[in-house]
Amino acid sequence: MNLRQFLSPPPLRAIILLWLAWLAILISFQTLVLERFELRRPDRVLEWTPGDTTRHNPAQEPSLTEPFLNTQVNMDSEYYISIATVGYDDPLPGEMERPRGEPIKLNYAFFPVYPYLMRAVSVPLTLFGLNQIATATLAGVIVSALGALAAMFALYDLCRKELGAEGGLRAGFYLLIFPTGFFLAQVYTEGLFLGLSFVSLALMRRKHLLWASALAALAVYTRAIGVALVIPLAYAWFQQWRAAEQPRGRILLNLVFVILPLAAYALWRFSAWGEMFTLVQENYFGRKFLWLDVTWQSLANAWSIALAGKFQTSLYYGLEFAAIGLGIVACVLTARRYPEIALYSFIVLFIPLTSGYLQSNQRYVLAMPALFLALARLGKNVVFDRAWSLLSILWMGLLVTLYSFDFWTA
Repeated sequence: MNLRQFLSPPPLRAIILLWLAWLAILISFQTLVLERFELRRPDRVLEWTPGDTTRHNPAQEPSLTEPFLNTQVNMDSEYYISIATVGYDDPLPGEMERPRGEPIKLNYAFFPVYPYLMRAVSVPLTLFGLNQIATATLAGVIVSALGALAAMFALYDLCRKELGAEGGLRAGFYLLIFPTGFFLAQVYTEGLFLGLSFVSLALMRRKHLLWASALAALAVYTRAIGVALVIPLAYAWFQQWRAAEQPRGRILLNLVFVILPLAAYALWRFSAWGEMFTLVQENYFGRKFLWLDVTWQSLANAWSIALAGKFQTSLYYGLEFAAIGLGIVACVLTARRYPEIALYSFIVLFIPLTSGYLQSNQRYVLAMPALFLALARLGKNVVFDRAWSLLSILWMGLLVTLYSFDFWTA
C-alpha cells in the first residue's frame, strides 16, 4: 500500500472525523463539567496531594489560572507554558537549591521539543489577540491533538495488514477513549510523544529507517524514554540484513540510523542540561532511573493500602495496578506478531515503573503501542468491543473530571 492509497478515503476521512468529534466532545465536557458541581478541596488521595490541589494563586501560577482553556492545564502544564513563553530560566515555577553553586530552575526537569513547538505554533496564533499565556495554551493543545491524530494514523498502519481497515480504525478509537487518553488533548507531552514514537514505529515496519530514526531522535527530546526506540530500530535493521534486499555495504551504513536516538540521548545526558535534569528529577520530583529499593517499598505500601486503606486511595492504587497489569498482558499478546513493538512497550512500562514512587502509570501506559494493538485484536469480538468501550469511557470520565477540577489524576 503506497502513501496515496493510505491517505485516500475512507481511512483518512474516518480517522480525521473521529478525531475531530473526540476533540470537540472532550473539550466541551471538560468545560461543562465545571458548571454542574464543585469538588471539595483539597484532594487527599495521596499524602502529598493536599498541598498541590488548593486554589491556585494567580500571581504565583498565572499559567494555571488563565481562564482561556483552563481545563486543559494542570500540574506539569505550568512548566511547559513557562518554557514556551519565557524560557528555561523563568523563576516563576520555582527553583531548587543544588548541593553547590547556583539554584536550578525547575523547568530544567522537562524536555524542549514540546514547549519549543508550542512557542513556534504560538507565532501565527497571536493573530487572535489572546494574551501570551492563553496563546501558548492554545498552541499546546493544538500540538498535542495533532500528535494524537498522527498516532491514530500510525496505529492504523501498524495493524491494518493483520486486522484490516476496521481493526486499524478500532485501534485508533481505543487510543482516544483509553482512560487517560484525554491527556492527548491537554498541555502535556503525551500527544506529541505518541505521534513521534508511533509514526517512527510505523516507518520502521515500512523499512524507512532514515525517517524513523529522525522521529525517534525528536521523541528522545520530548521524553527520555524515547531512547528505547533504539530496540525496534535495531530489529528493523536486522530484518534488512537478514533479507539482504540491498547491498551489504549500504545496510551497514544504515546502522547510523539505528544509533541516532541513542546518540541524541547521550548528547543530552552528558551535557550540563542533562546534569540539571537529573538533579531536579531526583531531588525535587523524586524520580530516579532504576530506583529499585524505593520502587519495591512503594509497590508494597501501595498494595497494602489498596487492600486496607481509605477507599479513595485504595481506588487510585487499584487503577494504577490495573493499568500495569493491562500493559503487561498486552505485551504478552503482541509478542509473537510484533516482537519488537512488544519489547519496546515493555521497556516503556518498566522504566517509569521502577523510577520511584508508584504514580502516573495510568498515563505512562499510553505510550505502549502494544496496548492498542492487543485491544484492537480483542475488539474483533463484539462483546469485548462494547464492554471495553463502556468501561474505558466511564473510567476516563472519572479521571477527566478530576483533572478538569485540578485534582490529582495520573
